[in-house]
Amino acid sequence: MDISSLGLHKLRKALAIIPQDPLGFTGSLRFNLDPFDEKRDDALWAELDKVQMGAFFREKAEGLLYKLTAGGENLSVGQRQLVCAARAFLRGCKILVLDEATANVDFKTDGLIQEVLKNEVTTKKLTTFTIAHRINTILGNDNALVMGAGKCIEFGPTQELAKNPKSEFYSFLHPAGNDHS
Repeated sequence: MDISSLGLHKLRKALAIIPQDPLGFTGSLRFNLDPFDEKRDDALWAELDKVQMGAFFREKAEGLLYKLTAGGENLSVGQRQLVCAARAFLRGCKILVLDEATANVDFKTDGLIQEVLKNEVTTKKLTTFTIAHRINTILGNDNALVMGAGKCIEFGPTQELAKNPKSEFYSFLHPAGNDHS
């Protein structure tokens, strides 16, 4: 579908984005997860449990009314990223954009986010667009698009590109001088 034919609000409602720099809004956790107050509390808790943040917020006396400070600075970067993921999943969109979603988190949190994303993408049959510099972030994806100077260098099935020595993608997996195959 040509998205230029869609209105901006309709397009925005069709997408969910998990950004590189996770952002929290000043206000309650509930507001951060569901700013339009469209979901029931049990749905919010279910998504928080999926991203392994439910227990953390249940320990807070305020629960879903826990106040996030400006930018969500009273949470760690990893916790903010998991809250962003829960917010994205709550939206029920079929298209998920991951903009370096795990670039600013430790490897443990990266692994957790990757596991949750894989499960959600499979269960809900989501289409994902993943912008990544960490090659392992996209190795399980169906296709890879390699960009250079703002242009498409190559596009194709990830595993085929990974096995093709003439592929630019292959060169990311096997940098010159580091090929131990």
